[in-house]
Amino acid sequence: MRKMVENMFFLLNRDILKNRAVAFGMTALFILGVAVCHAEDESWKFARISDCQGGFVRTGGEIAKAIVQEKVDLVIVAGDLDNRGSDVAYKRWREVMSPIYQAGIPVYPVRGNHDAAGGGKTWKDAFGADIPDNGPTNEVDFTYFVTNKNALFIGIDVYVNTNRSHRVNQGWLDKVIAKNTLPHVFVYAHEPAFKVLHADCLGAYPEDRNKFWETLKRAGCRVYFCGHDHVVDHARIDDGDGNPDNDIHQYVGSTAGGSVYHGGNYDGKNAPYVPVRVFHEEHGYSYLVGEIRGAEVKICWKYRVKSNVFEQVGTWNYTVPGVKTGPAQ
Repeated sequence: MRKMVENMFFLLNRDILKNRAVAFGMTALFILGVAVCHAEDESWKFARISDCQGGFVRTGGEIAKAIVQEKVDLVIVAGDLDNRGSDVAYKRWREVMSPIYQAGIPVYPVRGNHDAAGGGKTWKDAFGADIPDNGPTNEVDFTYFVTNKNALFIGIDVYVNTNRSHRVNQGWLDKVIAKNTLPHVFVYAHEPAFKVLHADCLGAYPEDRNKFWETLKRAGCRVYFCGHDHVVDHARIDDGDGNPDNDIHQYVGSTAGGSVYHGGNYDGKNAPYVPVRVFHEEHGYSYLVGEIRGAEVKICWKYRVKSNVFEQVGTWNYTVPGVKTGPAQ
């Protein structure tokens, strides 16, 4: 593209002396070429937090301000916004997040186990107006998808159906994925797909988890975000095909206010997959930033090291082949 623009510029200079009409046309082509180059280079960001709970009142305002400074397009929240999931708790949570809301940045949360304990009506009253009504019939305002530029985000509630907790609505997910033509797919829920600390995760039902994981792979998804375990744990989920560049990565998030846990391993029912640890950190009060530029993605954690100071660690980059257009319907 850069060479093409240089050639256009050369022709423009030559033709100015020959024919002003040709020069005008070439000027338009030159401007178009520059615009295309700019579009290819344009980048945008999103942020992700989880497990806010009690400490979010103390430090969440700092996290909210830091996220605003990142100039993100949207924020996804992987559950456990508070310990109780009450009207009062969610009102307080939104107040702490007010710098983000006031900046006009949309926030897309899903419930964690603490949120689910507060009941569905409380959740809908607090966040239903912000959540797209495109989820399964009995999961509207809980499970949904949103698109932003060249990316599809799918937020999944694993607590709506109490007789199917720790599992996703596979039929709905398959339909969304089948219609998607965007190159970047990011999926998030509260529970890890592969056990780190808590046994109450998607790995409790390995056959269902494996169907879910295969759908993500079919969609070209490279990242699954979750929380629940209160540690930062980045794992590459080896699918055994000998190509690590197509493996999906599981990002278990540290807390944005909850207590920090310790330890954790992959001793759940993982077959036929093998979780391979990439990064592990036991640190509280953090957020994640994803940056997309064309087919390239950069993901990094930012930890609170002192008041209003966040340090970048744990960076991972990958590239999705091909750039397609058009949102899921």
